[in-house]
Amino acid sequence: MQKVLFLLFFLYTILLAETIPWAESYPQAVKMAKKENKGIMLVVTAQSCSWCKKLKQRTLQDQSVAKRVTSEYIALELVKECDLLPLGINTNVVPTTIFISNDGKKVIKKVPGYWKSEDFISWLDDVKKLHKNNQK
Repeated sequence: MQKVLFLLFFLYTILLAETIPWAESYPQAVKMAKKENKGIMLVVTAQSCSWCKKLKQRTLQDQSVAKRVTSEYIALELVKECDLLPLGINTNVVPTTIFISNDGKKVIKKVPGYWKSEDFISWLDDVKKLHKNNQK
């Protein structure tokens, strides 16, 4: 009976887990951001980057981070070796998380490197303040 209850709890947790929906392209992310009045969170990664994998598997799958990102941003991952970065956006460091206005024209903040969940949430707070100040 305990195994059945554990299995049910596990399935319940998985089904209710917040996951970040990822846009498939930059133009799609901009279109969605305008429509939903959200910013864009662009995560630039590289195929062989272990810190990139850690950011995606730990930080961005953390429930508090995923919930916050989903409610405030349209998320997009671009792989440096495979995808072209949008015009005017560049980075030498991977991973780099770039927060962009909902029209896709203004970089609000670049956050280079891997960050633990609680630190990433702090960055989300900072970006939210910057975005509000830029709108004034």
